[in-house]
Amino acid sequence: TKKERKLQNSLIVVPWKDEQEYDELKTTLFSDDTELAQLSMRKVKIWMNLQNNCPVQHVMEYTVLLLEAQLFDQGRSISSDMSSSYNTHVNENAIEFIVQQNYCMVLIRFINGLLDPLQNSVYAIPLMKLCEKIGIPKYIVEMRHQATHERIMPCLEMLRFAVSNCLTWVRKNYWDMEAFELQDEEEEEDDDDGAEEADLNDKEKKEAKQKQK
Repeated sequence: TKKERKLQNSLIVVPWKDEQEYDELKTTLFSDDTELAQLSMRKVKIWMNLQNNCPVQHVMEYTVLLLEAQLFDQGRSISSDMSSSYNTHVNENAIEFIVQQNYCMVLIRFINGLLDPLQNSVYAIPLMKLCEKIGIPKYIVEMRHQATHERIMPCLEMLRFAVSNCLTWVRKNYWDMEAFELQDEEEEEDDDDGAEEADLNDKEKKEAKQKQK
């Protein structure tokens, strides 16, 4: 049938069972409840390990990396039994450095993963032009450049701000859009069902008229 042919041409394998599972995953990933968010991140990681059978889109993977970087930053703590103020200061600096490195690594992977597939020209397109094309703020690409090539990493406050904005972009341009497309597909299927039913009714009416003649 027309519907079956259309489905075969547009078939995409996804790891979630249905729209409800996808909506629940999106809600819990961006939840303020850390435990719920971590459970959803584990689910995505399981899907990633099974991606030979059911591929996970890279944006979904980057979402988990960004969220984990934030959780790592929020969950860091200094041991309370540090009696020396010097040791405490040294450890605070060391942990802050690790957090900065983690944010930089995630930011580099996120930008490279998004922009590299867009390099489909004979000559390399400047990353700034590519980021404009998909709506990524220029300063994030500049921070990615600094994190990759400069001796001094971006400051922690700017890294936090950049990762937060990356998550906002991901939610708006992937998670919410994916949910919209799922809903749109269901509406198209309903329209196709109605059109097919109307075609069958017309065919039956024509056959009935021919028999009467």
